[in-house]
Amino acid sequence: MAQAQSSMALTSFTLMKFSSQISDKRISHSMRMHFNPIRQLTPETLSHILDGFNSGYLKPAALAWDAIERRDDVIQGIAAKRKKSIARLPWEILTIDHSPEAMKQKGALEYFYNNLRATHACDRNLCGGFALLVKQMMDAIGKKYAIHEIIYQVPTKNTSGDFLLSAEFRFVPLWFFENRHGHMQFLEQEGSLEGIALEEGSWMVTHGDGLMEACSIAYLFKHLPLRDWLVYCERNGMPGVKGVTNA
Repeated sequence: MAQAQSSMALTSFTLMKFSSQISDKRISHSMRMHFNPIRQLTPETLSHILDGFNSGYLKPAALAWDAIERRDDVIQGIAAKRKKSIARLPWEILTIDHSPEAMKQKGALEYFYNNLRATHACDRNLCGGFALLVKQMMDAIGKKYAIHEIIYQVPTKNTSGDFLLSAEFRFVPLWFFENRHGHMQFLEQEGSLEGIALEEGSWMVTHGDGLMEACSIAYLFKHLPLRDWLVYCERNGMPGVKGVTNA
């Protein structure tokens, strides 16, 4: 019976993904093609970007929201505080009974979450554990979606002979995806419009409120008059040159 359970566990492990679907070439190409989407932002372009996002074309809005969140003096602080406040909270695995099976499942889940690794697809220097994973998931509060690729680690055995599993959760920016068919699809090429379906069990999609849609409108109408004021000061802020001669 134990051998049959072990073989079934190994069969289920073979269905898990142990390597990344996103190649280094795909990430490098995306970073080389990166541009500033808010440099010439106008009400017309923002309206087009937001309409496209709601139609499933996620990339323009995702790039704009990412830049606004990093550069606006108010949004940057508020968004960081909101994400970190949730990531700092304690967590625990609760069971509905205290049977041996329930306690065994609790131990397996505690091992999984205590040993998981969270990182960023475009910045491997960023690395953490469960707290970082929660912080990355909180990105959905602003951008409506936060997507992680799940790369399972090779399972290990404990002293009882049971398999223990954990994984690496790789945060993938929203501009790597499209949602035109009502479900997320991965864009294999940088300029692609049609993606491929996400493999079930290998991706985690977090859904949130999408507050950056309203924040981006507020950002635009806050910065348009500020931009005009700076241009006016640049042109007219310096006193003119007065020449005096006895001719």
